[in-house]
Amino acid sequence: MKKLTAYFKGVGQEARRVRWPSRSKLWKSVGTVVLVTVIAALVLVLCDLLAANLLSAFDKQKPSSSAASAATVLIDNLKLFGGFIKW
Repeated sequence: MKKLTAYFKGVGQEARRVRWPSRSKLWKSVGTVVLVTVIAALVLVLCDLLAANLLSAFDKQKPSSSAASAATVLIDNLKLFGGFIKW
């Protein structure tokens, strides 16, 4: 029990040594974090929509049949990129 009490006393001493930011700096930092989070979320949503549309376009151009294996469909789709990507 003495160790636990000493631990929490140490935590209290450390908390008093911390240089806490002013209220204005704190809100500025909170605003920056929220802004960066919103921008990152928007970028991820746009990337997701782009990927979904790209996959949808592949599916419409060359629908896979039940006999076609996943590897065959992947190879066919990679052939579509043949002019864009140098292997």
